[in-house]
Amino acid sequence: MDSIRTLLLARTHTVVLDPDRVASAATRPTRDIDLEKFEDELAQLGYVMSLDLAMMVRRLPYQALVELRAWIVATLARSLGTHRPGVPLFRGSPSTAPGDAASLYLRRMLTWLATRPTQPCPWCGQIKPIGALDPCGHLVCRSCWEGGTYAGCPICHRRVAIGDPFVRAASTVELVTHHDGQLRLLHLGFDLVGAARSRFEQLVARPSPLARDDRAEVETVIDAMGPRTMQWLPIRIPVKETMAIVLARLWMVAADRAAMVDATRGHVATATDVLRIAAVLLGGNPGLAEPMRLGSLGRSLRRAVLDALDRLPAEAMIEDMWRHRGLWKRIGERLHPYEHAVRLPVAALGFAAVRQTRLDASTFGAAVRDEARGVATVRIAGDRARVTPWISAVEGRLRAGDARGAAERLAQRPIELLRRVDQLVRVAQARQPDGLAAVIGAVETAAARGTPAMLLGLASHIAQRTQAWPRRVFFPGGEVLKAWGTPDRRPPLRSDAIGALVALLRAELVSRAAAKRNFARAVIDRGLGDLLVPTGERAAATTRIAWPRGSSSALIDGAGRPVRLVLHWEDPSGLRVDLDLSVAVFDAAWRHVATCDDTNLIVGERAAVHSGDLRSGAPPLGASEFVDLDLDRLRALDARYAVMVAFSYNAVPFDRLSQGFAGLMVRPAEGEPFEPRAVAQRFDLHGRSAITVPLVIDLEARRLRWLGVHIAGQGELHEVGGYRAALAHIGRDFADLAATGALPTLWDIAAIHAVARGNIVYVRERSGAFAAYRRRDKEQALARLARLHTGDDPDTVLDQLPPANAPTWFAVLRDDLELPPGSAGYVLDARPAGDGIELVSAADLVHELAR
Repeated sequence: MDSIRTLLLARTHTVVLDPDRVASAATRPTRDIDLEKFEDELAQLGYVMSLDLAMMVRRLPYQALVELRAWIVATLARSLGTHRPGVPLFRGSPSTAPGDAASLYLRRMLTWLATRPTQPCPWCGQIKPIGALDPCGHLVCRSCWEGGTYAGCPICHRRVAIGDPFVRAASTVELVTHHDGQLRLLHLGFDLVGAARSRFEQLVARPSPLARDDRAEVETVIDAMGPRTMQWLPIRIPVKETMAIVLARLWMVAADRAAMVDATRGHVATATDVLRIAAVLLGGNPGLAEPMRLGSLGRSLRRAVLDALDRLPAEAMIEDMWRHRGLWKRIGERLHPYEHAVRLPVAALGFAAVRQTRLDASTFGAAVRDEARGVATVRIAGDRARVTPWISAVEGRLRAGDARGAAERLAQRPIELLRRVDQLVRVAQARQPDGLAAVIGAVETAAARGTPAMLLGLASHIAQRTQAWPRRVFFPGGEVLKAWGTPDRRPPLRSDAIGALVALLRAELVSRAAAKRNFARAVIDRGLGDLLVPTGERAAATTRIAWPRGSSSALIDGAGRPVRLVLHWEDPSGLRVDLDLSVAVFDAAWRHVATCDDTNLIVGERAAVHSGDLRSGAPPLGASEFVDLDLDRLRALDARYAVMVAFSYNAVPFDRLSQGFAGLMVRPAEGEPFEPRAVAQRFDLHGRSAITVPLVIDLEARRLRWLGVHIAGQGELHEVGGYRAALAHIGRDFADLAATGALPTLWDIAAIHAVARGNIVYVRERSGAFAAYRRRDKEQALARLARLHTGDDPDTVLDQLPPANAPTWFAVLRDDLELPPGSAGYVLDARPAGDGIELVSAADLVHELAR
């Protein structure tokens, strides 16, 4: 249970205490000086105890408090990592009671209040202007204080100053650094199992893929609570990857694995579901993205996987296995499927089909032949099982120019139909014009079964098919280094088909959004158009600001000072890690211009300057390498792009680091110290890779694109022509893909939510003005959505957002709006939400529209 307590503290800032131990505790047995040191340590980390927690810890015995203090401080410090704030002591002259020196805690709190006067009140939890009581420094808002009749602080029982109970302090010249300036509340809890269950149910039912920390939390709960967590599962787990993670862990911890497979069979509907579970059990990823390193399985778990596969309908199971036959072959090598061929003949037939096993030479051949007789899509030819894919009939009709017939068959599988919309329309308009209406009608019917990401992507894709694209880019299996491009030789789609398809896809998404909670108003940023819709949180950088891969943003304004690219890391205990930072510079045609690294410290007339090579990052300071880029001097060298690369020289994977991040900042002015934690635009180094390409800078446009590409090792670079060729390949592919405009953005999904859920929509334009779009008389949602996209017909334009008391739905870049309680939405650069404000991730915006 200690692992769950630690997890809840790190993830939810809740201190769960043993209720029996607390009930038997005495009253104030602990010295005030020990408590003040404890509170000061928390303040240095950016935390403050809620009223009930602060009062409760004062009842604990001395030894219990010592243990609690060590555990809380260590856990919170570890969770902060390199994001630990710098909190200097207040240097002003706070007015305190006569003869009472200002405490460390009071001076620390005054620094926080000088940095940001609005903080969460430890009494009511609301974020509002608060003050520090004179002389103890405990925080409270004025409304909470004036709501009672207090002569002293209810936490420490010290008498407060007569008259104004709050400290009056002169301004300080030193503020909190490397932090957003907002304190986090630590809450008190008693029900450990209830809190763990609530978190578990929330994560498993979440409509978006689990982030790395979320997955670790789910697995920790299952490990600690055991098979009874199976009773906490929802009827349907909405995300297949989450389903695989949860079921794989449950099968692992179960004493009776056959019984657990039977108990969880309602969550396993297809062979691909089983494949995902098997991949997780073997140490792979549930998204089935290659390359995947697979381990081995014990006999009982092998039998469990085969048993789950054998329970499925044979025809659908075999075709599903055929779709992923490459990975099934690899996993089959570890499952030994023919070991149980007689008892599990359906599973054996599936593997015989995908592996093309010779049946005449096998002891189990007769059992497989008998099973194949009842499967329409499998025939025995010679001594092997042959599969006739269901999709082959569709391919035949398309080759014959029968788009209507192909659409009719694809209607049986709506997802497959939606994947082929472009092809169906091309065939119809070229060879069967009278079938185009039938194709569009089939798409409209299938849209009701489509996933939100698929519908968004299809609408964006179709909208850009008015003309040929400069270049088509494909990432097979999501593999960036295996991407390939080709000229776009497809004929453009007819404008009437484009209009009809985009309208019906957006109408489906708007109808789904309208079924969600409605708000009096919605506020969205047009700048969200720079951010791509994430395919899942796996595609977002791990950082305080989660940039989806491929997103672009304006380069930080350094007022003429060079941009500094930073790599910072700290060695794990007992292991030396040598990371290297380099920047490869290319011209407009992606031809190599120069590389700035530890072997070439200066490029041109100091256009790029490397700080030098560091070969270890011993704690606690770690090590930092950086490259300063003078953008104007680089342009003078005919450079157009700068690609940042972080490389593990001694091949230690990034996930072994205690801490590590890459990012960029403005180079400090002459004489200013370099502090790596001041890097605002950054993301953490993680994963099993030894090379990462975090970003590329467009030197002409002064914009950067977040890539987050991970490369396992140098071998992969040699396969694509070496280091320089690989970087040019990556940079050009992402640039060409973005140039098509065919990828959906967060603006697209935010506009759909806003018009469907908000009575009035305010759009913050890039200029900072707010354009208002009201529901006009008899105006359909799609018509208002069109007005938002064009931006040329608002009802009014305001300099500021009007105040409101009603809850607001929002999707904005910055957390700089005053929002009333009950509001909900997304913020790219967000502070912790106050009470009554619900924050969602970018992936949640998409998955909220799932049926």
